[in-house]
Amino acid sequence: MSIYNSDDHEKNGFDPNASKLQKLLNEHDGLLIASPEYNSSLPAALKNMIDWTSRQNDEFKMGAVFRGKVAGIITASPGAFGGIRCLGHLRDVLTILLVQTLPSEIAVGKVHEMFDGDGEEMKDEKMKKILENLGASLVDTLKKTRGEAAAASKQ
Repeated sequence: MSIYNSDDHEKNGFDPNASKLQKLLNEHDGLLIASPEYNSSLPAALKNMIDWTSRQNDEFKMGAVFRGKVAGIITASPGAFGGIRCLGHLRDVLTILLVQTLPSEIAVGKVHEMFDGDGEEMKDEKMKKILENLGASLVDTLKKTRGEAAAASKQ
C-alpha cells in the first residue's frame, strides 16, 4: 500500500490492497500483533496499514474493522528493553480505534539470542511459554466475550 495521504486518497480512491485487508480484519474478532520497535515506536509500515484500514470506504465506516476487537500485543528488539516503548504507542493507536488490548503485553529483549542461527523455532523455552500464554489468553478472552461457538468457528 502506498503511504496514506488523505489528499491522495480523495484524488485516487481507496487502495485496493487496503480494501482486501479490511475484509480480512473484519472476519476476525481478535488480533495478535507482533511488531519490532523502530526508534522507540512502531514501524511506519504497521502504522500505515492501520491508517489505511481504519479509513472509510464504500464497504466500511471509519474504524469499523477495528471497533470492538480484542488484541494481544508483542514487540521485539535486539536491545535489552525488547521494544517496550513501542508497546505504549501501539496501545494508544489501538485504543483510539476502540480495540481492547489485553493487560498483559510482551517485550522480547535480545531477540537475536532467542533463536538458534536462522532457525524459525525459538530456543528460549521460557519466552516461548510466555508468548504461548499470551495467545491462550487472547483465545480465552474471545471465548468469554464472544462465546465459545463464535471463537471456535473463527479458528
